[in-house]
Amino acid sequence: MPHEITVIFRGEKELQDALITSVASANAATRRIVERGSLLMLSEAKRTFRKRPGGQITAKSGRTYYSFKPPYNAVPPQPTSRSGALAGSLGTVYQISPVGADGWIARFGTKLSYAAAVEYGTRYMAKEPYLGKGVESAKARVAILAEEEWLKVTRWV
Repeated sequence: MPHEITVIFRGEKELQDALITSVASANAATRRIVERGSLLMLSEAKRTFRKRPGGQITAKSGRTYYSFKPPYNAVPPQPTSRSGALAGSLGTVYQISPVGADGWIARFGTKLSYAAAVEYGTRYMAKEPYLGKGVESAKARVAILAEEEWLKVTRWV
């Protein structure tokens, strides 16, 4: 003897409205994740720069001198902030734009012409990655940020 189950579905309009709202809130959460995550990556990239080796700038008679304190400790290749221009210019190119119907992309970097040479190296200079290190060191924090944002969105489920 077959069993029959009758399902009466009411509230189709309310369900449809809830789904539309959840898609919109998920899109907004995605934008926040991309925006805040890219800012985290930029701040981590700026932290990878070390100070000029050898110490402080001392001004004497209108000229700038550097007081060096050798010997230096051996460190892996790391970009050195000589003038601070590259570290200070990170984020001057910053754009968040939609991709497709429900995605977002962040573009960030600098307009300085030598930035790629520092990041990837040249035949005369070893690479000193700063953006790559910033992205790697910010991965865990971006994952936590994404989890928090998605929990806000999916709270109603």
